Amino acid sequence: MNSYIIYSSIISLFSEALALHTFIDLKIFYLIIFINFSLILSFKQFCLHKWHFWGMFFVFSASGTIAIVSSVSITTNYLMQVVGISIVSIYYYVFFRRMGMSSLEMFQKYCGVAYIVAIIGLVIFLYNLLILGEFIRIESIMDEPAHLSALILPAWYYSMTMGPLKSKKFVVFSLVLILSGSSVGFLGVMLGVVLASNFNLIRVVLLGFLGSILLFLAYNFDDNFKLRVDDSISVVSTLSMSGANLSTYALFSNAYVAYYSFIDNPFFGGGLGSHKASRDKYLDNIDGIETFEQYFSLNEKDANSLFLRIVSELGVMGLIIVFGFIIRFGSSLKGEDRVVSRGILLYFFTKLLREGHYFTPEMYFFIMCYYFVNKQSNRNKLKKMNI
Repeated sequence: MNSYIIYSSIISLFSEALALHTFIDLKIFYLIIFINFSLILSFKQFCLHKWHFWGMFFVFSASGTIAIVSSVSITTNYLMQVVGISIVSIYYYVFFRRMGMSSLEMFQKYCGVAYIVAIIGLVIFLYNLLILGEFIRIESIMDEPAHLSALILPAWYYSMTMGPLKSKKFVVFSLVLILSGSSVGFLGVMLGVVLASNFNLIRVVLLGFLGSILLFLAYNFDDNFKLRVDDSISVVSTLSMSGANLSTYALFSNAYVAYYSFIDNPFFGGGLGSHKASRDKYLDNIDGIETFEQYFSLNEKDANSLFLRIVSELGVMGLIIVFGFIIRFGSSLKGEDRVVSRGILLYFFTKLLREGHYFTPEMYFFIMCYYFVNKQSNRNKLKKMNI
């Protein structure tokens, strides 16, 4: 039974595209979590860390008070976030505590599934290129290239750091990251190389030089990249959205809304699930925004970025919790533990930049893996000291 729960949970990390989008997102991931959670409860394997409980209680209480005071619509969104975050985060805490497998072994299982997903992506890419004659960015079984890149970055970093650069897994992951064409994925790769160099000054300078060359080439030969850069500069310099492309609109409109929501309530934000209401309140104040009226619903709930959504909905409290967690449980690690932790850090980096959903299928798997790698590393250190 444990084997079924382990493999179904890890495979479900890549199931974001398997969803029915109605007034709520009905995902196959939710069904898997419901079945597996029921099995765990039936075998009396449930457990909950006290700080996990009190942390959620504090955040939900602060946000809930704001949501109830604000409006009924915000309260509905708030309750949906509370249910989703609670169930998925508790499930993965129990998953790592009770399945009889170390966090390192769990991470290695994830890497194996990620490799299969990457292979599927390459096969689809070659089919599109050689049979259909179309160059289509790799997204494999995921819903978009950026999400695929974020999901395989930890596995790419692990294959690069724990094995030779010529290993087939590293080559496959690298090809998929390149052919996905995701700018966030490229940034994750650059950060990964810096982390792998252990911040060696010479290597970092060389990376900066090579990165500058790549950016120059991308700007001059990739029309889509050039358009985004030019439009971003135009929006910042003119403070007007007129003539911007859709990606620039999504980023800067949500940044504008998050900023004013933060200014209104810097300590606790607008409350969980409030970003849509904040957009309704502030969006019309942006110059030139009327040209995007048909796209107003785009990223209206998730802010196009987890960082922007946290700023908007949770304020300073949310930023302290997120970055405090990353710093607290990502330090003082060595060897393979540090490699896994840094690989997951790349996922956090891309997640904060690109996607604002609070409980995507993979998010709490990586959060709990990051936490348990640190805890198990500390236990191993204590055992060695007692020998």
